Amino acid sequence: METDRIVRLGLLYDFYGSLLTEKQRSVVERYCFDDLSLAEISAEEGNSRQAVHDLLQRVEELLENYEARLALIEKYHANQKTISEILASAKHLIELNPPAEIRSEIERLVQNVRLLQEED
Repeated sequence: METDRIVRLGLLYDFYGSLLTEKQRSVVERYCFDDLSLAEISAEEGNSRQAVHDLLQRVEELLENYEARLALIEKYHANQKTISEILASAKHLIELNPPAEIRSEIERLVQNVRLLQEED
């Protein structure tokens, strides 16, 4: 797997990893996050390199199917874009030097939006 695919698999894992079996999670974690090769994982698992490769392929396909149906990553990115737009608009409004009461309300809203952003 090239780097982009590993990053994508890691992202899919972040969103849908809890839906995998323990063995599937373990192999993906060692491959994506521990940066182990297929040979290293196969040695630990007591399986062939091909078996590990096949498992990763099946897991990747499974996770992509989850994303195709649920679109959590797509929604996450859309939400992050909207949050960025809200924060940019709020910054612009504050730069217009509104009355203190309005400025205070904008700052409160910005704080709430940032809290939402941190939860993701």
